[in-house]
Amino acid sequence: MRRSERIRTAMNTNEHCRPSLIEDRRRETERIEETVGQVLRSLCCEPKRYLLRRWNWKSALLSSIVRAAIFFAVNLTAGHTAALAAMIREFSFRAVASGFYGGITESFRLAKPRWAATLTVLVSLPILNHSAEFLLHWMLGTANLKTSILASVCFTILSTGFNLFAMRREVLITQQNSRSLAGDLKLIPGLLFTYCCAILRFPWTGLLYLGILLRWRKALCPFSSERAEDPLGS
Repeated sequence: MRRSERIRTAMNTNEHCRPSLIEDRRRETERIEETVGQVLRSLCCEPKRYLLRRWNWKSALLSSIVRAAIFFAVNLTAGHTAALAAMIREFSFRAVASGFYGGITESFRLAKPRWAATLTVLVSLPILNHSAEFLLHWMLGTANLKTSILASVCFTILSTGFNLFAMRREVLITQQNSRSLAGDLKLIPGLLFTYCCAILRFPWTGLLYLGILLRWRKALCPFSSERAEDPLGS
């Protein structure tokens, strides 16, 4: 009995010393019944808690590495210097932006209805994300701009839905019930197989992805034709 009392006392003391942890757990429990509108309201009204404190370092790390490699490969035709510059720009941008992007995705993983949360993550967030990415690379003069953005959009189409799928199963999350990155990576192969099977069961998801890709390609076509012209008019 004495040992159990000591353990109980230590747990109570630890919880009293960490009120923020208790508050986060309470809010996490409440968020299970949150709607998409309530999540959006929370993101706007409490950005410090839902954006800064929920910054997803796993998304930032994995996304920045993969996308930097994509930009390097796509811009190799313009020379190693241009490819290296594009890679550094993308890595720097994604190291920050993808953490917020992953945190927002994590916030929507338990939102109801699930279809509305899925559409919000698959459509609204990528538009904001790639608009900022496009603007950054355009201002800094990335060589193969159109191809680079299209390649990034293709990766987003494949990764965003899977990230939401995985986060709903408590993988790649950084808040309550999270595990180590190594532990998450061990579960990825099995989740990928399950995710592919889910897409085959719901073909509308694939059609949605294709529609997003075609819209981005159409949006970038006028810009690519303008960039092809000599800016000096010669």
